[in-house]
Amino acid sequence: MRRDDLPTVGYLDECFRTILGHIEAIKRPAPAPEASAAVVLLTIEQVMEHLSVSRSAVQRWTKVGKRGRNKQLIKLAVLTFGEAEPRIPWPALLAFGRGEAYDLAQLPAPQLPAALPVPAGALPALRLAS
Repeated sequence: MRRDDLPTVGYLDECFRTILGHIEAIKRPAPAPEASAAVVLLTIEQVMEHLSVSRSAVQRWTKVGKRGRNKQLIKLAVLTFGEAEPRIPWPALLAFGRGEAYDLAQLPAPQLPAALPVPAGALPALRLAS
């Protein structure tokens, strides 16, 4: 072993500062994921526009489906809200385009607001009893 093989004080200080920086980064709490990451729901017309296809093609994909990657039959996943027109989640459309099945259970749970806004004048004025 030669004298040049030994680490210097400056080198050791730089290494330890780097290690301490990594430890501090691990100690810090990770930033919370955005709770407002709402899933985009598309109408049939919007899907028609994005893909340049006819309405009957989109409806056929939701009812009958198409052959996927492994020659399996996959359907375009849709959400239906009562009598309203079905809505297609954007992640489901991406999976369908890749030829993969999409389970609607993969969608994140909707986030309810902390407090619903109350329009002005909706509540009667309150008086304190004396």
